[in-house]
Amino acid sequence: MTERESLPTLVGVAALAFSVAYFVSDWGAFGYAAAYAFFSWTVVYPLIHDVADFDALGDVFGVWMSLGGATMVLSGLAFGWATIRAGMLPRWAAVALMVGVVLVAITQGAPEGAQLIGAGVRHLGFAGMGAALLAPGQAVRPQLG
Repeated sequence: MTERESLPTLVGVAALAFSVAYFVSDWGAFGYAAAYAFFSWTVVYPLIHDVADFDALGDVFGVWMSLGGATMVLSGLAFGWATIRAGMLPRWAAVALMVGVVLVAITQGAPEGAQLIGAGVRHLGFAGMGAALLAPGQAVRPQLG
């Protein structure tokens, strides 16, 4: 992907982040973002240091891995619920996010296929929210009732 081709993606991600934060205005969005930033570091760390596997990474971060995971689940649930309450983005996407964060947590240690399904459901929720914000000619409106 060239720099020119990646610009719409960058703008879309920024639009999603700022719009969701504006519409939701709940700690869930910010808590999820903080947990995601932490887990991004758990991806970068093994690229810099010699870490054999996920269990070894858990040994490096210790209790912080569990706290980060709990924050991600609770914040993801709060973010999804706030999105439903706000009625500005598709409810199905919020439900997919909520189900997905729980699936990601309960499939830790399961076969990779199960983990992939959990992450896929969570990503489907975010993709649905992003598509609602970026769809041409679509105005994001409250969903009443």
